[in-house]
Amino acid sequence: MLFDVPAEIDEIGGAQAIPDRPLQWISVAPGAPYFVEEDGAPWTPVGQDDAITWPELAGVFRRRDLPGVERHLRWLKAHGVTCLRLMMEYAQVRHRYFERPAGHVVPDMVRVWDDLFAMCERVGLRILLTPVDTFWTWLHWRWHPWNEANGGPLDHPSRLLLCGQTRGLIKKRLSFAVQRWGGSGALFAWDLWNEIHPAQAQDSADCFGEFIHDLSCHVRTLELTLYGRTHPQTVSLFGPELVLQPHLDMRSPIFRHPDLDFCSLHIYGKGAIDNPKGHRDAGRIDGSGSADVPIRNHGQPPLLR
Repeated sequence: MLFDVPAEIDEIGGAQAIPDRPLQWISVAPGAPYFVEEDGAPWTPVGQDDAITWPELAGVFRRRDLPGVERHLRWLKAHGVTCLRLMMEYAQVRHRYFERPAGHVVPDMVRVWDDLFAMCERVGLRILLTPVDTFWTWLHWRWHPWNEANGGPLDHPSRLLLCGQTRGLIKKRLSFAVQRWGGSGALFAWDLWNEIHPAQAQDSADCFGEFIHDLSCHVRTLELTLYGRTHPQTVSLFGPELVLQPHLDMRSPIFRHPDLDFCSLHIYGKGAIDNPKGHRDAGRIDGSGSADVPIRNHGQPPLLR
């Protein structure tokens, strides 16, 4: 299944031109667990999850307040932030689907990302980009374009990692992103799949390795064809599952997969962090939860937490 790309997509451009001296690409340092720019200067990803529906970035949709969004990005940069982790589609609301219906790109969403990449290039911020918001996709499945009931290929999100037609849509989405934004140094890396989880494979982790290999090779092959080089790749994991389901092998595909360039683990104090009484409580809960997950990274790729 190929994306149906409206003719108007070709006319969409960023809010302003990318600067004459674009951001350097980031790579993993040879033989060391950290990141470097093209000239060898060390680079550290410092930042947070953000979303195109959250207040600071919401103005990018339909270009409602691009100056306000750019002011926020410059404020982040001035306060030491180097990277934002963003999802191409944020399904918390019903008007930020990247496709609608399945396989048909939404022009307003393409414009969102054109503008965000152009602004990040100007400001000097980078993006860790992941194609699917698996959390809200699951919770709001009844409205999602990939839902079989809405003309998509998938009957239930418990088969997200198993359905061949859905895999095709994921790869087409990644292909579109590689072709349109993959040449930008504002792209730090690909989080090929947000918080991979056994529930997305009918309570199994057996397919994790194959799923990661398929997406990784697809993206890497296309980048090499188009640009002659590649951005780093990772797949994030919902950390508590390492403790809650120790009988499933989730460590190998996340920490030792040969196709991934770095590890990405999301650590939560399960339950408590979902209902903190204040931002300080949330921070303390998150910190205490890290003690429950054994991390050994000696001789391994960089680890983001």
